[in-house]
Amino acid sequence: YYKTENGEKDIKELSVRQGAIVINKNSDEEIVADEDGNYKLCCELSGQWEDFHLDGMLVSGSSAEAIPADELYNGEFPIKRLKGGYCFGRVPAPFEEFYIKSDTAFNKKGATVNLLFDLDIVTYMGYDDSTPQYNYGENIIDKNAAVRAEADDVYISEVVWEYFNGTAWDYLEAKGTENPFSGKNDGALSVRFTIPEDIEMSDLNAREGYYIRARVVNVENVFTTRPRWLLPFVKDVKISWECSDERVPQKFEMRNNAEEHIVEGWDGKSSVLLDVFSDIEAPLPTVYMCFERPLKGFPFSMMFDVENNSLLAEQVRYELWTGKRFETVHVIDDSDNMEHSGAVYFYFNHEAEERTIFGESGYWMRLTAGQKPVRSRRISPKVKGISFNVTKAIQRQHADEESFSTDSYEKNKTIKLLHTPVIDLEIWINETDGIKTEVINNLKKDYPERLREEENEDGELNYWIKWKRISESDSDSAEDRVYRVDPYSGEIKFGDGKYGMIVPEGFENIRVNYTYGGGAEGNAEKGALKQFLIPVPRVEDVINISALSGGMGKGEKDRLLKYGKYRIRHQNRAVAAEDFDHLIYENFGNIAHVKTFDGLDSEGKISAGHVTVVVEGMLDGNGRMDKELCSKVRRFLSKRCDCTLVAGGFLDVRTSTKIEISADITVRIANPDEAAATQQQIQNAMKNLIDQKWAEREIGDQIRLSEVYKALKGIRNIRAVQKIIFEGSWYENGKRMLAPIENDTKFPFATVKSGEHKINIEI
Repeated sequence: YYKTENGEKDIKELSVRQGAIVINKNSDEEIVADEDGNYKLCCELSGQWEDFHLDGMLVSGSSAEAIPADELYNGEFPIKRLKGGYCFGRVPAPFEEFYIKSDTAFNKKGATVNLLFDLDIVTYMGYDDSTPQYNYGENIIDKNAAVRAEADDVYISEVVWEYFNGTAWDYLEAKGTENPFSGKNDGALSVRFTIPEDIEMSDLNAREGYYIRARVVNVENVFTTRPRWLLPFVKDVKISWECSDERVPQKFEMRNNAEEHIVEGWDGKSSVLLDVFSDIEAPLPTVYMCFERPLKGFPFSMMFDVENNSLLAEQVRYELWTGKRFETVHVIDDSDNMEHSGAVYFYFNHEAEERTIFGESGYWMRLTAGQKPVRSRRISPKVKGISFNVTKAIQRQHADEESFSTDSYEKNKTIKLLHTPVIDLEIWINETDGIKTEVINNLKKDYPERLREEENEDGELNYWIKWKRISESDSDSAEDRVYRVDPYSGEIKFGDGKYGMIVPEGFENIRVNYTYGGGAEGNAEKGALKQFLIPVPRVEDVINISALSGGMGKGEKDRLLKYGKYRIRHQNRAVAAEDFDHLIYENFGNIAHVKTFDGLDSEGKISAGHVTVVVEGMLDGNGRMDKELCSKVRRFLSKRCDCTLVAGGFLDVRTSTKIEISADITVRIANPDEAAATQQQIQNAMKNLIDQKWAEREIGDQIRLSEVYKALKGIRNIRAVQKIIFEGSWYENGKRMLAPIENDTKFPFATVKSGEHKINIEI
């Protein structure tokens, strides 16, 4: 392919003749030079190739047909092709110049060029030939013997052809019709010459390019009193060229595996030794990362800022170059296989070795998405940035272990912790007295993680069993080792023998290990955390690279009562669209709105079998937190919906499109003295309408312009509403989008917030 003013053009006509590759340009568009003035022919290799090395290349060629000259000039004056113009003006004189420009032909050094002229000779009488002429040398002049004198042809009898050699205009040896401008030639007007090796671009009338020129040396009969001018009038000049000898290219350029090699000044004999193509030993798709220092120790952490909610078909593998091959590195992945932004912690069990890849020398690690390409309908991760030496920050503290005692047959045993709100919780109860051997054996077999065996001071074996935390809506029986927790009060309640097992009697037989903290007070802007509460060894500085958000207060009991009743219908399975919504509302207290769309993909386009769940967080968080929220919701639904939705990539969870609504309102008022107050009332009315009334509705059904007039009608000083224009602003793929809001405008995934309102008052 080659480069034109309209982009790259592929070469479609290619053949092999006598061991040479013959290329037909097959386009009227001219090849344009790059920023360095080079005209390039490019070749890209695709498909399966073995290593490909170039030892040399010779080039020859010819024009498939004559092409028109780029531009024609009479000195400084341009001549329009086809319309035509005088080559040397209306009164030719020595040193007049005719320029021909062709960046396609005249730049081919050593080529034979043939100029074909479409040229007419215009005859112009330079005196009045209607007056009779007499022989004034006779003694008696006979008027009847008047004679008519013949005119003298004034024509260009000699020209010289020249080219620009970078310093001055030099002689160009021409053959054929060397002077096509005299009007004394019969047959085709053709000039042939060889492009000199030292030809260079020149600048004429601020138009840089390759030029040749014909300069007038002599004009025959220029001083006659009876001139008949023979003026060359050119309409077009067509040019053909041919390289008879095989020539050495000026430059070879190779780009492969991110490496670039350039060979200039090849002698045409020795080997170029240019590696045109060499494969890499990597499954695709693969990302390579180069480091200046060897990666070692653990944990080494990298934070991947993933812009989209991706869904890779296979597990991402992290590999380190160890000298002979890439070895798999053990990682702990908080990004859930790059499904969302998160940290990856590396534990290097091999020594890294230095290597040169892509022309860069360093210590290399690569990321591969398994051995297979990404499947269709799967979303690949788009990484916006990478940060190093990171860790996850959670607002919580570890409390000291607390112990409690139990009286004999104490129903509904209730204990209260010292610190709140409670986040994570483990309760171990000593059931040594009265526990059956059969129960112990079953726990050892089926749930070994819930049983601890400890010896007391007397060497006696005690059995501590981990009890299970359940929610208010969970059912339980008399034999279930369960408890309920109010995290905000720190109160823990056990069973009464009918609903949950009674805690056995014992002294300090209840051990509670827990963490506490969280809540809205843990939210912080990006960069707000700048120091440790307690210094950490070998850590000099700390900062939060993203906003801390997602913390919220106590959930509403009404919310649980409202959506908990739907459990009887959906049975913890998402079948209908309403089931998706009710499950999410019940289990995610930090979600303000959720709406499930059946038959729409994540872009809002109709897609049969597709289910898109749109959520809006309770608090305005940062993009990473929104992605994590979507990932948590998706993982939650994946266990409760049809498996074909997940396996086929038909289940999408995305955040709502937050549209900022701005209004341009013009009203006429009754009392001018209350203009300022009325303007403020309109501002408040629009803000309350958008941020409260509209924002409370379901996603995609919040905007109702008919309510705007109703809101304005309640303001007494407004006499008439002259104009109402609503505009929506939102961000899509990092770009700010604007759209008018009208009655028929539909945004299926939209939620709204109030923007800036322009209120115009007329009296």
